[in-house]
Amino acid sequence: MTTTGLRLCRLHVWPNYVAFGFSVRSGDEAPHTIGTIKGGSPASTGGLKDNDVILMINGVDISEEEHETVIDLIFEARDRARTILLLVCELNEYKIERKFDLKNAIKLESPRQSPSTCVSCEKPRQVQCLHCSKFVCLNCAQKHIENVNNQIDDAQNLFNSKTDILDRIHEQTKADIEASFKSNVDKAQEKKNRHYSQLSQMIENKKQMINESSKILMNSPVDKVEQFIRQTTWELNKLNEQESFFQNLEQ
Repeated sequence: MTTTGLRLCRLHVWPNYVAFGFSVRSGDEAPHTIGTIKGGSPASTGGLKDNDVILMINGVDISEEEHETVIDLIFEARDRARTILLLVCELNEYKIERKFDLKNAIKLESPRQSPSTCVSCEKPRQVQCLHCSKFVCLNCAQKHIENVNNQIDDAQNLFNSKTDILDRIHEQTKADIEASFKSNVDKAQEKKNRHYSQLSQMIENKKQMINESSKILMNSPVDKVEQFIRQTTWELNKLNEQESFFQNLEQ
């Protein structure tokens, strides 16, 4: 199978660089893939790509190895040989074909020393920035540091502004909830007082009607007693229904 993404990459640790400049994503299950690649590193100049699948390290098939073993092989190559040979392929091709022919691999190699020019000018570069891993010459170093610090300050200011906005939203939301709760409590109390007032008035009216009915019954002819009793009973039942209604509202 001809695989255009199959590459045999040899990386060298540069004298002014501490590593190969790539990471391996964690996880014990195959495949082991390239995580991040630092700009201006041996990995970035030696043909590695993000998400590449590592098939072999220095001729050793690592497809069945655990993540810790893979890391140990890389560290050993970095600390002892100062060079490493990686057989890699693109992830989408690995999913299609698991067997690869080394004859089809494209051979790539990083420089044995870091590229010679500064990222800001054409002068030889001499130092590496610890923040962005870029190389600059001594003349551009101070300006580069100032630019990096400005970027850090801008990021911090942006973070602070976002934090302030979130704090204000939190306080406003809290105030709105408290105001809404107080308003609902006040409305409930007002409704409660109104119901109590109406109920008290109904009870008072009921008492007066009972007294008036009693007087009428005492002074009325016998033939009208039954009529008054029926009328009074009906009125009392209505008042009881209204009283029950207001009691249910109160609950």
